[in-house]
Amino acid sequence: MARRLLLIAAAVTLACGRVIAPAPPGTAPDVSDVGQVAGDRVVVAAKAARTLADLTFTTRRFGPDSTWGFRAHDNLAARFRYARGTADSTRVLIELWGACGEGRRCSRFDVRAILERIRVEEAPPG
Repeated sequence: MARRLLLIAAAVTLACGRVIAPAPPGTAPDVSDVGQVAGDRVVVAAKAARTLADLTFTTRRFGPDSTWGFRAHDNLAARFRYARGTADSTRVLIELWGACGEGRRCSRFDVRAILERIRVEEAPPG
């Protein structure tokens, strides 16, 4: 019985691991903006992926050069691109496609709000 439950749990875990977001549209984004975030690209990319998850996006790619996600309930796509900023920061380009609110197209305010969420210092695990 325990072995059967373990196999079911493993199957569910593998199935969940396959849930991925579609790539961003090939068209120009509705809005984009660039900002600086303290930290190395890998650290900033991890924070950005957690930010997307907190905002109920399904992420597709998470790496040191880009992350993208999709939020199905409002058909919103996002892509973050990372480049070297200064010696201790990362340059982040955030692009959004779709509506950020009921009947409202995304704006620079939405991009800036996401960027501020990425900048927030995370509490150490405790």
